[in-house]
Amino acid sequence: MAVTGDTQLGPTKAELISEVAQRALISQSILAGTVRDVSQFARKGYNQISFPKGSTAFTVENRASAAPGTVQDVDFLKDTLDLDFRAHIEWIIDSNDEIESSLDVMRTYIERAAARHGAYVDQQLVTEMEASAITTTTAGALNQSVVLEMRQILLRNKANPRSLFLAVAPENEAELLAVDPFVSAEKYGRGIIADGVLGTLYGVQVVMTPELAANQYFMYESEGVALGFQRRPQFDEEKAISYGTGAMRQVLDQKFGVQSLFLGAPGAFQADGTTPVGAAESGLIVKDNNV
Repeated sequence: MAVTGDTQLGPTKAELISEVAQRALISQSILAGTVRDVSQFARKGYNQISFPKGSTAFTVENRASAAPGTVQDVDFLKDTLDLDFRAHIEWIIDSNDEIESSLDVMRTYIERAAARHGAYVDQQLVTEMEASAITTTTAGALNQSVVLEMRQILLRNKANPRSLFLAVAPENEAELLAVDPFVSAEKYGRGIIADGVLGTLYGVQVVMTPELAANQYFMYESEGVALGFQRRPQFDEEKAISYGTGAMRQVLDQKFGVQSLFLGAPGAFQADGTTPVGAAESGLIVKDNNV
């Protein structure tokens, strides 16, 4: 009977490590699970993903008796997600130092690298939303009035009230806890729930991420932002014998893109409710008036 060992199992090690890294990334990325995942469209051979959108809307007319109606047309444009983030972390562990450590050094490095990859995904989502969001009229600390204003803007722009998220920074936790409907969650929704969601406020799911600055917060519908992984975290290694026998050069990388959707969409308005959103603004993302 053959003994299964390194020769047989060696090819599976990178895949197993990549799976560990992917789980760690998902657990560390707070925002990735709150936006639209379009990874299934990010196939090999493509460097971007396109999303059709209407640039004009139909107009309802009161057609006179025995008179023909006006023939109308709808023009379509597209939002494009570029798969341009080549996130890369590389390290070498000196074999003599590694043997002196009581830690599982390789696993520790992989988990820490995956955590940084998760934070990097959130950073790109924050940057994208900051660039394309509608700005509230109200400025200042997070409070009940600004939350209601943000929710009103999104609902006016026909956002799905069941898919709304409020992302806040840890520094704003005190302001959030000062909003009575959030503390008394039984009045307006569920209490503390899993998967990184702190709770609900007026039906809006609240998440907290350290990748936001103090007094920086967003409310958005999950369909307002797209995230696509063309290649999820992958692990590979090669010998680095210059750093001792058994030393390895190891890499954890991924390739993805982020993009706000419904940019300049017809029927979407600014905070005043009458000014159409600009060509680079999404009607499904609202940001604070601070940062």
